[in-house]
Amino acid sequence: MLAPRACFGGAAPVIIVPPISITVLFLDVASFSVLASSFSIMTYQWRKDGVDIPGATSATYKILSVSAPDAGTYTVKVSNAYGYIISSGAVLTVPLPPVLSLQPQNQAAILGQNTVFSAAADGSGTFSYQWNHNGTPVLNATNASLVLSNVQASLAGDYSVRVANSYGAITSAVASLTVLLPPQVATPPQTLSLTAGNDTVLSPNVEGTAPFSYQWLFNNAPISNATNATLTLPHITTAAIGNYSLILTNVAGAITSSIASINVTVPAFSLAADIPPVINSAGFAFQFNAPVGSSYVIYASTDLTTWTPIYTNTTTTGNILFSDAATNFHARLYRVAVRE
Repeated sequence: MLAPRACFGGAAPVIIVPPISITVLFLDVASFSVLASSFSIMTYQWRKDGVDIPGATSATYKILSVSAPDAGTYTVKVSNAYGYIISSGAVLTVPLPPVLSLQPQNQAAILGQNTVFSAAADGSGTFSYQWNHNGTPVLNATNASLVLSNVQASLAGDYSVRVANSYGAITSAVASLTVLLPPQVATPPQTLSLTAGNDTVLSPNVEGTAPFSYQWLFNNAPISNATNATLTLPHITTAAIGNYSLILTNVAGAITSSIASINVTVPAFSLAADIPPVINSAGFAFQFNAPVGSSYVIYASTDLTTWTPIYTNTTTTGNILFSDAATNFHARLYRVAVRE
C-alpha cells in the first residue's frame, strides 16, 4: 500500500482494510472492497493492472460475470481534498474449465491399419480424458489421443472425448471413423466350355468398399475397354479360347481374381437338300447348319474339279436356306466351306 499523500492543511485518507485477493470461477461474480478513513469526503477509483477502470468509483467494485480477461491485479485509489492513497494489490484468479482448442477429426482407415483421434484443451489445472465410441466409454482410453490399432469393421462409427478439470467438463464434437474394406472377389468368374456362336457373360461377385474399378485380362494381358463389372463375349469363336481374370481396385487396394478358362468347341455343320428337294422353275434350294457368327462360302461346280465361289455371308441363325437359280446348267454341284 502506498503511503498517504497529503496536502497542506489536512490529512489524506487512510486505508483500514485493503482489498483482498480472491479466486472466482468462470462466469461467477467477483467483488472487491476497501475500507478507508478520512476527516473529509472520499472518492474512489479502481484500477486493473495499473489502468483506471471506467465507472469503478465506489468503495466496492463488482464483476458480475467473470471471464478469463478479468484475471489480474486490482488496486483502488482513495482520495479526499487533502490527498490520496493507493491500496495494495489484490489478485483476481480465474480458474477456467476446459475449452477444446483441437477437436477430433473424421478418419478413414484401411482394414488392419492404425489410426489416431486427437484432442487438445485449454483451461486451468490438469485435465482428464475419456473417449467414447458410439456413446459408450472406450476401456482405458484416457489420454488426449486415442490410438486404434489393427482397425476392424467393428470399430467404425462415431467417436468423441469428454475433457474435465476441477472447474468443469466439456464433450467434443463427434468424429466418425470409416473402415475401408479392401476389394475381394467373393465369387470369381467360372471356367466354361462353350459352343462357338453363343454369347457368354463373365460376372463375378465382388465385396469391399465401393466404388470399384475393373480391368479384365485375357491371358494376363488387359482387354481394351473391358472396364465394366461384367465381361460380355458375343458370338464366341475359337479365338476366345484362353484364360480370363479380373483386376478389382478400390481406395483400399487391388486384387486379381482367380483364372477362369474358356474352351470353345465348333459343332460340325451339316449340308442337306430339303426333303423333298426343292427343284422348280426358280432353281434349286438346299439348307445347312453352321455356328452363329461364322462366315461361309458356297461353291458350285459342274465337273467336281473346278469349284467357283458363288455366295459369301455370315450366319445369324444356325440354319441357312440357300436358293440358286441354276439356269443354263445340265447339272450343278454345291459345297459349303465354313470359317469361324
